[in-house]
Amino acid sequence: MTILSFIFIMVTQFCAVTGQVFIKKSVNRPASEGKTKSRLLLASGIASMTLGFFLWLGLMSKFDLSYLFPFEGIHYILVVIAAGIFLKERASFSLWLGAILIGGGIAIVSAN
Repeated sequence: MTILSFIFIMVTQFCAVTGQVFIKKSVNRPASEGKTKSRLLLASGIASMTLGFFLWLGLMSKFDLSYLFPFEGIHYILVVIAAGIFLKERASFSLWLGAILIGGGIAIVSAN
């Protein structure tokens, strides 16, 4: 795998995580703050996830799915980190342990 391929894989994951964070922020906004910003956050989340989806389709044409799909596990780790930073959510010890185990599995699979 080239560095460029790895960058595209990571961009797809960041798009998915960004989309999740934007959508979560949009659905948690109080009605008193207005609907315009909520709709903008929702649209941005959907756009981000859509971009990631189409990049993923391009990657699927270049790599075996059995090789590419384990990188989807990075998404779960990044969501935990992003939720802590941008949504001020607290992750439990068991959640972090699970994220570390997923990360270890990804490292093993992608080492081929």
